[in-house]
Amino acid sequence: RTPPRKDCEKNVVEHTAFGIMTVGAYSDGKVVRMFPGALRAFQDVYSGKYEGMRIAVASSADNRTAVDCAHGCLRVLEVFPGVTMLDVLAKGFPDGFLGHIQIGRSKPLSADKAATHFPLIHRATGIPYRGMLFFDDCNWEDNCANVARRCHGVVTQETPNGMTIAEWEQGLRKFEVQYASD
Repeated sequence: RTPPRKDCEKNVVEHTAFGIMTVGAYSDGKVVRMFPGALRAFQDVYSGKYEGMRIAVASSADNRTAVDCAHGCLRVLEVFPGVTMLDVLAKGFPDGFLGHIQIGRSKPLSADKAATHFPLIHRATGIPYRGMLFFDDCNWEDNCANVARRCHGVVTQETPNGMTIAEWEQGLRKFEVQYASD
């Protein structure tokens, strides 16, 4: 008898403009996919469109299943055929480094990204807050304002319905305007 698959291990594979890719994973009967803006961001970083740009993850997933699913999606969702989100997250960091991936609310993390996720990412990577651009889709709390207020220098962009390509580009413009003289 075959054991049941864990949540987020059953994948959705589709033909895309780039070829055959894993574009989704099942969780609780629903398909988890990347939002178009997030996909574009990962593709842009992987392709080197923004030299030296790296991606980190600050998620306050609120239960063990959500945390496990998030990590599972990083391992299986592809941004180009054969290139996973985790492959892109590894770009620019030493082999095996995971300090820039902070998912969950269990200690040392909390629901307050400004108090835990961002300081941990900053300490692990050495990237100053003024070198960070934060996108957030939370609709019940203003994480962007909280992070901007408490992690001085982080540029923020709200994505209330999941990150769109326009919001990705708007965040980049905001960052450029904020730090154009640097």
